[in-house]
Amino acid sequence: MKERNCVIVDAYSTGRYLPEQFKRYGIGTVHVMSAAQIPPIFQAHFDANLYDEVIRPSERMGYDDIVEYHLQALHGREFEFVIAGCESGVELADSLSERLGLPSNGTALSAARRDKARLSCALTYAGVRSIRQVVSDNAVEIASWKREANFDEIVIKPLNSTGTEDVFFCTTDADIQRALSAIVGKTNRVGALNRFALGQEKINGQQYTVNAISIHGNAFVTEAWTYDTVPIERASSVCSLERLLDGSEPIVQELSDYLERALQALQIAEGPAHAEIIVDHRGPVLVDFGARLQGTMSAKARTMALGHNHMTLTAWCYADPKGFGEYMRLRGPYKRQAHALCVSLISDMGGVVAGYPGLEAIRKLPSFADAIAFVPIGQELVPTIDLASTPGIVYLVNSDLTTLENLSQVASNADGPGVRFSDAGSRLMPTDPRFTGANPARAAMVGVSDFDGVLRGKHVLGEDLSDGDKVIKFSEAVLAWDCTDRVIPASFTQKPLSAFGDADLRILSGTGRSVSHLGSQYLYLAEFTGAHENICPRGVLRKVLRRAADHGYDCTAGFEFEFILFKENADTIEEKPFGEWAPLTRGPFGYSIARSIAQHELFGEILALCEKARIPLSGLHFETGPGVVEASLRHCDALEAADRATIFKSMIRAWAQTRGMMATFMAKVSEKWPGQSGHIHISMSSDSQNAFYDGDAFGNVSDLMRQFIAGQLEYMNEFCVLAAPNFNSYKRLVPGSWAPICPSWGVDNRSCAVRAIPGEPSAHRLEYRLPGADANPYLALACAIGSGILGVETGPALPASIVGDASVEMCRPSARLPQSLSEATSRFAESAAASDVFGERFVGAFSCSRHWEWQAVQHRVTDFERRRYFEII
Repeated sequence: MKERNCVIVDAYSTGRYLPEQFKRYGIGTVHVMSAAQIPPIFQAHFDANLYDEVIRPSERMGYDDIVEYHLQALHGREFEFVIAGCESGVELADSLSERLGLPSNGTALSAARRDKARLSCALTYAGVRSIRQVVSDNAVEIASWKREANFDEIVIKPLNSTGTEDVFFCTTDADIQRALSAIVGKTNRVGALNRFALGQEKINGQQYTVNAISIHGNAFVTEAWTYDTVPIERASSVCSLERLLDGSEPIVQELSDYLERALQALQIAEGPAHAEIIVDHRGPVLVDFGARLQGTMSAKARTMALGHNHMTLTAWCYADPKGFGEYMRLRGPYKRQAHALCVSLISDMGGVVAGYPGLEAIRKLPSFADAIAFVPIGQELVPTIDLASTPGIVYLVNSDLTTLENLSQVASNADGPGVRFSDAGSRLMPTDPRFTGANPARAAMVGVSDFDGVLRGKHVLGEDLSDGDKVIKFSEAVLAWDCTDRVIPASFTQKPLSAFGDADLRILSGTGRSVSHLGSQYLYLAEFTGAHENICPRGVLRKVLRRAADHGYDCTAGFEFEFILFKENADTIEEKPFGEWAPLTRGPFGYSIARSIAQHELFGEILALCEKARIPLSGLHFETGPGVVEASLRHCDALEAADRATIFKSMIRAWAQTRGMMATFMAKVSEKWPGQSGHIHISMSSDSQNAFYDGDAFGNVSDLMRQFIAGQLEYMNEFCVLAAPNFNSYKRLVPGSWAPICPSWGVDNRSCAVRAIPGEPSAHRLEYRLPGADANPYLALACAIGSGILGVETGPALPASIVGDASVEMCRPSARLPQSLSEATSRFAESAAASDVFGERFVGAFSCSRHWEWQAVQHRVTDFERRRYFEII
């Protein structure tokens, strides 16, 4: 049998696995090096024993000399093909294959396949969309080009590099100077000297990675992934999550069509290709490209999800080109056999890796497929700034996408607890792989909710707050303050101002998360314990959830918030009358795609901020009303849902201020605009089954759900103040404001206070529409679930469901919800049911705070009153 041999140029990165693949076909391998030294990033993984021969050039050789040296070394032997193992081997592989008369992409456009500037020119010449760009080593020149092109933001990167190395987003001349200083004159990871930098227009759209293999000029897409990035203070952004797409999806066909034209423009006729593509309103555009295998990938996970992977298909293509070509032509678009997610971990800290206590728990996840690129124990880890500096990558594969998305939250948060660091004698020892770990500076904020749902707290220094719950002392005054920090007379403490002492505050180690898009601002939630636990809002919700658990039910919830963004700051809202405040957008335009596109950067920041804070959203859009945005927080365990909702409100307010804006969650900002709601979606499960679901019942509403809703309606008037806690709340609960005005329910009826939302067991739920966006999430959820559980216990009759407009069909005064904070507070204070569910001490303390709030506002004379009565009365 004839001996079969091939040449691999720079078999590093994924290419290091090619010798084993070719060996299965009986093909021997000769390793050819494009430089005398292996790039440092690949040295640890190179094994010369895998090859029949390793050919290394001299350090003094130029490129042409290296080509001739290798041709002479290979002379007289027969080879079937030459393939690049990684990015640095592409040009040499083209030269050798062409000179040896083997299947080749040729050298005419070889440089364009590596040099991003030439790549763009080649695409433009062939009539394929490309990115506008400039090449220079001068920051002033690039800044001038940016201004002439009228770009708000540009991307600056090396002409050739790998792993998103040294990619900068620049808006100012100073940004451009910093980027040039970091790039020009540096030897990049593949061993090339950056003599120039590349400036490109910034394309805003969804990003994709696409792998393909070409044979005799015919290209076949083997997989496509959509990927999300998160902003990083030390870099522009890093990839955080990739999702495998099915080959039949329209976007994959669009990407395939574009990539095939790009490959033709680059004269790619043979072998693998890896492309990064952004799709915006103009369609696809290539932003990065490699005429080689994708680097840093799990062949195992891809095979589980696709039945193949880029590497094994590439080996087949070269080893049996005829069989491969026939198979690919008959196959058509690739088929996804299971959903797959690739979670790239992000570390905010650096140090020596001492262990991975969280990784074992990740490996036990039912969808775990593979974990790669983890920094070896004992080696140095740097804060994540690009793909090469990620602590590790986790792949999850499952036939159920919902299961995958939930598990990805577990895996993606292993960047803190999945790693232990030892540095300067100190050890950070996070223990729970589900949660983000210790703040790298060991300085984190601790926040606790007051009665108004406002997070009050402080920075705690020198403590590893992820290492188990800790109890600290914190002023009890925050539970005796109103929202303007005035002490409520005759508050629950019955103390004068000077006598307020400290209370015990439990820091919840599992709640730590980053809450700023600008850097590593960590926040841990806390709750009052000891003497004040029974009046702590979070403690009240826990009490209600324990009551549900005593009946065998677990509660799931998800919040929706409407908030208004104003192009104002704290000073201008004090200086200007309300009529001159400028909302982000003018006039009502709910669900506007045009506005969402126009504000895509703003929405992108919100999405990235929430992802970084582990507060996943299921929806984000403009609502009706000037500057009104609605965010739907993904459902989860009820206590966690309230935690997320509380953090979300504080986080959005802080984020808006960093953008030169103000965000408000007031229930009613203007009589001319709709109110801002804080609806809550709720379901209960027993033995992992949706207890609200009955497929044979009207609206799929089970008997338990009917009892639950009956309780919510029965006690809605008595508990109303928990969901409408402010004077302003009742300006929203009026006819014509898309808000309930009476206790009512209906199947998929948004005019009702409780909306049953029929669906499959996984989606069937109710929507509690009483709360406004101003409500304390802990107390609003306690109100919704507490009243429901009381209904399950006491069995009140359920009124008939409303089909039409509930505000019309139930317009009797006796059916109305409380119409003022004073009325609602009085009903709550006098309610025996409230004392039963929430505790007498809480009812007394909270009622006291609401009476004070009423008194603080009701004697104020408004501008409306002056305009209405001043001259006439």
